[in-house]
Amino acid sequence: MKTIKPLPALVELQRCFKVNPECPSGLERIGAPSPVPGGRARVGKLGPTGGIGSDGYWRVTFKGSSYRIHRIIWALTHDRDPLELVVDHRDGDPLNNHPDNLRACTEAENLQNKRSPGRRDPGVSVGLPKGVKRKGDAYVFSIMVRGEVHVAELANLTAVHSYARKVRDELHGEFARHD
Repeated sequence: MKTIKPLPALVELQRCFKVNPECPSGLERIGAPSPVPGGRARVGKLGPTGGIGSDGYWRVTFKGSSYRIHRIIWALTHDRDPLELVVDHRDGDPLNNHPDNLRACTEAENLQNKRSPGRRDPGVSVGLPKGVKRKGDAYVFSIMVRGEVHVAELANLTAVHSYARKVRDELHGEFARHD
């Protein structure tokens, strides 16, 4: 399990940022932190803030540390730090930081919502669904939930698509991703 960096105090975030879905990153800087506790805030660049990091997520530097903006937006929207929870993008787009697209979840739930790597089956125009491999003339679907592996071998691609969707919906609920 990866370690998640805690956010600065919520009161500091509220003093310096506000959620603004009109900004590209979804976050606007409205003030700057004081370099000294209890001191006056520095004058800095106000307005839309953030840049896209090498990991593909919007990031902002605050008090010398880099933070993923979607975590700050979630915290400002819900008035609390998500702490050890992951903040998931419902639509799978790491650049869509609209508050309605963000939800706190466990790391396992976040992985359930992960996109397929886009593997192709030779001779078939449609990509294979997540968890599907070809085995001779059949297709094998496997999925693991809470350490338990569920496996099914099906005769054709239509059947495996339908079965995979049904099983993912049952086991992953709102976090099921089919592409």
